[in-house]
Amino acid sequence: MYNPVARSPEGQRGLSRELGSIDEVLRGHLRTSFELTNEEMGEGAFSHSLDLFCEQVSGVGRTLAGAAKDFVFSLRWSGASPQAVVVARYELAKREIVHVGPQPLSAADLHRASAGQLLGMRVRRHPGARAIAFDEGAPAALVARYPNLADSAGLLLAGRKCGALVLPLDTDELSLFAKLARSRDLFDVLVGDKANGASPSAFHRLVTLGAVVAA
Repeated sequence: MYNPVARSPEGQRGLSRELGSIDEVLRGHLRTSFELTNEEMGEGAFSHSLDLFCEQVSGVGRTLAGAAKDFVFSLRWSGASPQAVVVARYELAKREIVHVGPQPLSAADLHRASAGQLLGMRVRRHPGARAIAFDEGAPAALVARYPNLADSAGLLLAGRKCGALVLPLDTDELSLFAKLARSRDLFDVLVGDKANGASPSAFHRLVTLGAVVAA
């Protein structure tokens, strides 16, 4: 529909101010949301990636949460290092873990269960937990805050009432956590997957960390 106000010089200036304001809010939100990513990349590289992102997308009709997800995805093609992408994924995941969720499965629950209950039990990963693999080593910005991540294959981010816990994971634990995206028979996790190289100890550690629930 033709809008004479929008086509007028005053309307164009007003529209430009509005779009500029939206862009400013978007940039401010992304800078606040990804401070560690900025630290990992350096101000120059981060600003370059932020400029590329804001040039490619519009903040109009976009939620700030959606923009943050898209920004993390955009880092992959903007030239950011794998470590920077990991840090960005960590910061995004930390913002997404709001609810503590259901009670995690505990070692005591397993010990109390009968053999029949164990055979019929299905498990999955906790909805309030996220795992991120370090494909090319732990990022310096994360190790500076969590030294226990230095020699790990990845991290587990688990929501708790006191906040988010950041814990190291090895390759077996990362692999099992990924498999538990769907509910699985406990028997298959503990016994059936051994033929495929899965370690029961990985399951027990994920339980200890509160990253597993009964499905």
